[in-house]
Amino acid sequence: MGPSLAYYDMLYEMEYRCQDGQLTGQQLRDVVVNLLRRYPEHRDTRASTLSFLAITDAFNCNRQTGSQQARTKAATVENIGLRAKK
Repeated sequence: MGPSLAYYDMLYEMEYRCQDGQLTGQQLRDVVVNLLRRYPEHRDTRASTLSFLAITDAFNCNRQTGSQQARTKAATVENIGLRAKK
């Protein structure tokens, strides 16, 4: 759980705010693990990138800019070829 929580802390410091507010370490870990289970072919992608994508997507995290909230994901699931499986 430690790395997932560290990545969440990093997002907070980068002024991202997540819709669900207070997230637990277990929730953060679960979304990252679930992403890896859905896309095992991307296990060689950096952990920081996968964590960023999983957390920001699952919890609708947005970067705060001034007085308004802007969705400014530097990377998205689509950018690295990850798409929701149906």
